[in-house]
Amino acid sequence: MKLRKIVLYVLLAAFLLFGGYRGYGIYQHHQAYEITDDAAIDGNIVPVTSRIGGYVKEVRVTENQIARSGQLLVAIDSIDLVTRCHQAEAALEAAKAQLAVAKANLQTAYQAKKSAEVALEIPRTNIWKAEKEYNRYHELYEQNLATPQQIDQYQATLETAKSQMEMAKQSVAAAQEQVQTAQAQIKVAEANVVLRDKDVENARLQLTYTRINAPVDGIVSKDNIQPGQLIQPGQPLMSLVDNQQVWVTANFKETQMQGIEIGKEVLIHVDAYPELDVTGEVESLSAATGSKFSLIPPDNATGNFVKMVQRIPVRIAIHHNEETLQKLKPGMSVNVEVKK
Repeated sequence: MKLRKIVLYVLLAAFLLFGGYRGYGIYQHHQAYEITDDAAIDGNIVPVTSRIGGYVKEVRVTENQIARSGQLLVAIDSIDLVTRCHQAEAALEAAKAQLAVAKANLQTAYQAKKSAEVALEIPRTNIWKAEKEYNRYHELYEQNLATPQQIDQYQATLETAKSQMEMAKQSVAAAQEQVQTAQAQIKVAEANVVLRDKDVENARLQLTYTRINAPVDGIVSKDNIQPGQLIQPGQPLMSLVDNQQVWVTANFKETQMQGIEIGKEVLIHVDAYPELDVTGEVESLSAATGSKFSLIPPDNATGNFVKMVQRIPVRIAIHHNEETLQKLKPGMSVNVEVKK
C-alpha cells in the first residue's frame, strides 16, 4: 500500500514537473513572440472583364486551368465591328479624295488670280495711252488746232480705260477671295481626314477588344460564361488567381504592435497543412486600423463610446519554396508568430 502511494506521489511530482516545464516553455515562447490566429493567406485576384458588349464566340479556357499572360481567354463575335471598320476606312478614303479636290481647286484659284493680275496690265496700258492722247489733243484744242468732238472722243476713251481698270481690279480681288476660300476648304478637308483617320483607329481598337487576353499569369477561377452568351461592357467574365505571389495578412491587436517591426522573423502555421514549415518576415504595417476601412467606420464622438481593442493589418512576406507555392492558396487560415 505504501509502495502504491510512493509511486503515485512520484508520478504526480513528475507530472507537475513536466507540466511546469512545459508551461514555462510556453510562457517563454509567448514572451519571445507576438502571436495571433487572425491571419490568412492573401494574394492577387485579377478580374477579367470585357471592354465592349457582344455575343461570346468562343471560350478558350476552363475552370482551374493555368493561363499565361497574353493568352487568349475569350473571343467575342466581331462581324459588326469588322463592318464598322470597313465603313470607317471607306470614309477615310472619301475624305482624302475631298482633300485632293480641295488642293486642285486651290491650284485653279491660284491660276485664276495670276491670270487676273496679268489681265490688269492691259487696262493700265490703255489708261497710259488714253491719257497721253487726251493731253496732247487738249493742248491742240487750246491752240484751236483740235475740235471739241476730238476732245470728247479721247476723254471718253480715257474714262473707258479707267472703268476697265476698276473691273480688272475687282477681278483680281475676286480671284484672291477664291484663293482664300480654297485654302479654307483645304483646312476643312484636312481636319476631316484627321477625324476619319481617328475613326479608323477607334474602329480597329474596338476590333482588338473582341479578343480578351490574360492580363497576368494565373489560375482561371469563377469562369461563368458560355459561347453564345450576351455580355455587357465591364461585365466580369472570370478571375485569374496569381498563385506565384502570395503573402500573409495578419491582424494584430494594437496592444501587440510594440514588438512588431519591419524585417522581424515570422513563423507561419497553416491550418490545412500542420506539418508544413513556413517562415517569413514582416514586410509592412498598415497605415490605419482595419475598422477605419469598414463600410461604417466607428465614430467615438457620437456619445455611445465603448472602448474596443482595434486590430492593425500586417503584411508578411513568405519565404517561398516549390512546396509552398503549390500548396498555399489565398484565403487559407494561418497562425503567425512574430519574433520580438
